Amino acid sequence: MIKPTALSLFFALLAGCIMHTRGDADSVTVPNVTSASEGLYNADPHCAQFGKAASFKRMTGASTAMYDCVPGGVARPQ
Repeated sequence: MIKPTALSLFFALLAGCIMHTRGDADSVTVPNVTSASEGLYNADPHCAQFGKAASFKRMTGASTAMYDCVPGGVARPQ
């Protein structure tokens, strides 16, 4: 059986790896990524909510990608 403290540590580490995408209809920021292509996996669905596509802008720091939401995407129902 797994001890409660080990299980708590596992979930705490897992939570640190989750990407918390932030943005609006014009741009989106994706933390905890190592490349533009890795962040695009979360940025594109975000921009698609507004009928736009994600366009890589720049990396900030070592692990945060920034994208612009540009016309040309497919709107996804919410």
